[in-house]
Amino acid sequence: MQIDKRALTRALVASAVMAAVILILEQILYARHLLPVYILVGSVAYITLIRALRVLDREDFQLLSQLLGKTPAKYAARILGGQSEHI
Repeated sequence: MQIDKRALTRALVASAVMAAVILILEQILYARHLLPVYILVGSVAYITLIRALRVLDREDFQLLSQLLGKTPAKYAARILGGQSEHI
């Protein structure tokens, strides 16, 4: 099994930045009832970084299509920055 080191490194960077964003947000606005806000902000940060760093490639979107089916995979590709012709 081969590991795509480029994608792994970029995914780790995206994860680290997302964690930093959440930690900073929690330091500024801490409250237990804000957990959904933390999750939403973390998700948006991670997806934005995945898109900006171009972590996913054509093979990833093809695998996504096989797992989810064509229509859900097209929506996921739009969110994650893929092109629908890859699916």
